[in-house]
Amino acid sequence: MKPKTLLVLALLVGGLAAFIAFYERDLPSSDERRERAGRALPFDAGDLTRLEIEWEGRRVRFEREAAPAKESAATGVLGSPPAAWRLVEPMAARADRGAVDRLAGDLARLEVERTLEGASRGDVGLEPPRGRVRWATAEREGVLEIGGEVPASSNVVAASSSRPGLLVVAGTFLAELGKAPGEWRAREVLDATRDQIERITLAPAGGERIVLVERGTGFAVEAPYSDLAERGGVDPLISDLVALRVASFVDPPLPAEAEAALAAGPGRIEVGLEGRDAPFVLEVGAEAEPGGERFLRAGELVFRARTNLVEALTKDADAWRSTAWSSFDSFRVESLRAADAAGETALVRASGDWLRDGVKIPYTVAGDLLYAVTSAKGERLVTGAGAAALPAASPELTITLVDGNGVEEVLTLHPPAADGLVPARVSGRDVALLLPAAKVEEIREGLEAVRTAEPVPAPDATAEPPTP
Repeated sequence: MKPKTLLVLALLVGGLAAFIAFYERDLPSSDERRERAGRALPFDAGDLTRLEIEWEGRRVRFEREAAPAKESAATGVLGSPPAAWRLVEPMAARADRGAVDRLAGDLARLEVERTLEGASRGDVGLEPPRGRVRWATAEREGVLEIGGEVPASSNVVAASSSRPGLLVVAGTFLAELGKAPGEWRAREVLDATRDQIERITLAPAGGERIVLVERGTGFAVEAPYSDLAERGGVDPLISDLVALRVASFVDPPLPAEAEAALAAGPGRIEVGLEGRDAPFVLEVGAEAEPGGERFLRAGELVFRARTNLVEALTKDADAWRSTAWSSFDSFRVESLRAADAAGETALVRASGDWLRDGVKIPYTVAGDLLYAVTSAKGERLVTGAGAAALPAASPELTITLVDGNGVEEVLTLHPPAADGLVPARVSGRDVALLLPAAKVEEIREGLEAVRTAEPVPAPDATAEPPTP
C-alpha cells in the first residue's frame, strides 16, 4: 500500500476516534447504564430541584434553594456548599434538609424488582393511585404514581412516567410520605454557623441593651461601654444559639399559654450574620413548666425548646468584660519583647523555632513564658475613675506581643497594691486588672528562664549520619 494511502487512512481513523470520543464523553458508562436500567426514576438525588408529595389527601412541596459558589480571595472558587431545601406548600419554612435529602436518595435509588404483565391499573390500585411523587431536575421532570401493596411482601406497585409498564418496587420510602406537613420543617432554629455570627444584641425585658461585636479573633462589647468581651461568656452564648433545636412546633392560632409566656419572657436576642442585611431575632419566653421547655419565637415560627439563653439575658453588663490580661492566644504570638530593670529581651518565631535575640533556644522555655502571659487573668477589674487612678507608679515590666498580621498589644505590670494584687494594664482597654501575685511570679520566672536558657547547639554538618 502506498504511503500516501496509509496517511489518508490514518487520518480517517483518527478523525473517527475523535468523533466517537466527543459524542460519548457525556454519556453514562456501561456500569452506569446497567445501574440505571434497574432504577424506577432517572435522576440522581443531587440533581433534584423540586419534589412534591401527594399522599393521604395532603400535598407537600419542596424547592431547592440556590447554592452560589463559595469563593476565597486567595484560592478562588472553593466549590458549592450543599443546597438547602425550602418547604413552600402547604406552608413556607426552611425544610429539614436531612429528611428531604434522605427521601430524595431513597427515590433516586429505587429499584424495579420486576414488571407486571397483563395487569391493568385498576387491578393494582393505580386507578386512581394512592399517591404521587412529582419530581424535577434542571433538564426534565416526571411523576411516580404509587398503587397497592404486593401481598406477603413489603413491595408496592408503581408507575413511572420515565419508563413503561407497571413496576414492583420496595415500599420502604412510604413511611416518609406519611409525615405530617409540619414535621418536614427544619428543627435547627438559627440557619447559620458560628463563623457567620458577626454581632449579637442582648435586649433584656426592661433592662440595658448589651451589644457584642466580632473583633479580630474574638468579640468585644460595643455597648453600653467599649471593652474586650469575656470569651468564656461569649463562646457558650454562640454555642447555645447554634445548637438551639425545636422540641415541638406551636402552630397558629397560638394558645393563650404561649402568648402569655412570650409576653412574660426575659427578653430577645438579635444576631447579625455575615452577608445578611436583616438580623435574626429570637424572642425568649417564659417556661412552659418549671425547669422545663420554654416558649420561643423566631420570626413567624413559634416553638418550644430547652435552652440556656436566659442566662445571657439576665447577666449583668459588667460581667461581659474580659478578665484576660492579653487578648492573644499563645499560638498566635510571632514575637515578644520584654523590658524591665534587668534590660530588654526579644523573642522571635522563626521556622517553628524561637530565637532569643537571634539565638535559638529550647522551644519549651519560650512556650512556657508565652503561656504564662496569655493565660493570665485578673481576680478583679477596676473601671471608670478607679481605673484612671491605677496604677500610681510606672510599670515594672512591659511586654509587647505581635502576631503574624502585625497586630501589636502592649502589656504592663506595676508595683503590687496594698492587698497584694498586682495592677496590670493592656493597650486599647480603659480598665485595670488586678492579677494574683502567684501568676505574676510565674511570668517573671518564665522571663528569667528565657534570658538564662542555653542556646540550642547547631547540628554538626561534618558528623557522619548514623548507620542504619
